[in-house]
Amino acid sequence: MAAHRDAEGWVLDGTARHVLDGDRVDRLAVVTDAGVFAIAANLVSARRTAVFDPVLHVADLSFCEVRVPDSARLTVDRERAHHMALTGMAITMVGACQRILDLALEHVRSRQQFGVPIGSFQAVQHKAADMHVAVERARALAYFAALTIAADDPRRRLAAAMAKASAGECQSLVFRHGLQLHGAMGFTWENDLQFALKRAKAGELMLGGAAEHRARIAEEYRAADF
Repeated sequence: MAAHRDAEGWVLDGTARHVLDGDRVDRLAVVTDAGVFAIAANLVSARRTAVFDPVLHVADLSFCEVRVPDSARLTVDRERAHHMALTGMAITMVGACQRILDLALEHVRSRQQFGVPIGSFQAVQHKAADMHVAVERARALAYFAALTIAADDPRRRLAAAMAKASAGECQSLVFRHGLQLHGAMGFTWENDLQFALKRAKAGELMLGGAAEHRARIAEEYRAADF
């Protein structure tokens, strides 16, 4: 996004792609090469783009000589805002993974084979236990990241990366096991599992995946003075 001054304030031009909820908010925080501006959403053209998660709103925003006053320019710690976004996405993914686990447990407790619930089989229990451990680990790291941001702790950069990486690894495991425990039912449109699976996977694809954030964590440790 480009911003330049004129006699009345600032003029914004450009396109912002894949903006989360960009088509249904009242105000936007627009990051440009000249800073961050808060503007009314009705000043831009928003077009919702189709993604594999049917309930996720993602839009492309077009800015064509959008004029804003000097007062619209914000004083923002952009790095801190990025950490907040990572942590918020990690928490969203943890919630989706918890929903997958809940649905899987409900299914294995009610689905019977050989006259008993399939949840009584040890192999099924192992997968459910692995899912639980992954969710709780990701939840703990997401909570820790949120606490470091609230306390303005200098560890927040590392904590946010750890939270997003752990949430990404959690969704990968929970996605596989959740589908396997549901069997063929997991692939049907009428099963609510699809919504949680798609939301967890969408979160992994936004703001960097697990591998990218693991690399950032490694860089932090290499640069640290122990």
